[in-house]
Amino acid sequence: LGKARQKELSDLSDHFIIRRMNRLNAEHLPPKLTQVVCCKLTPTQQRMYEHVVRKRDRVAATQGHVKDTLGVIQRLQKICNHPSLATQVDASASRVQRDDARELESLMPENDFAASAPRGRGGRIDHRYARMVDPA
Repeated sequence: LGKARQKELSDLSDHFIIRRMNRLNAEHLPPKLTQVVCCKLTPTQQRMYEHVVRKRDRVAATQGHVKDTLGVIQRLQKICNHPSLATQVDASASRVQRDDARELESLMPENDFAASAPRGRGGRIDHRYARMVDPA
């Protein structure tokens, strides 16, 4: 009965939901542009980066492997973009992610320029979207 109801609901909702594949969407979008800007890390960024790499190495040495390799790479990217991005977690984050964020936050001194809220030309970075927004 459950399978029949599921199929009935799926058939009904298919009339209202548009499913587009990336290939189809790509035909209607401009080409993706990626800019890579290389610059030196601040002392805070360097401490945080090294902490994440050392922790990953410790986990690999004790457990024989690292489970969340992509997560580690994303955390390192956030540190390179701005240290405070790596210390913020959303409500759905796991306990391990919250603990990692707290560890990284402890490496950010209060008076460090890099530790303060990131700023741009007359705007601010909204950490939920990590992009520049105009001040209200």
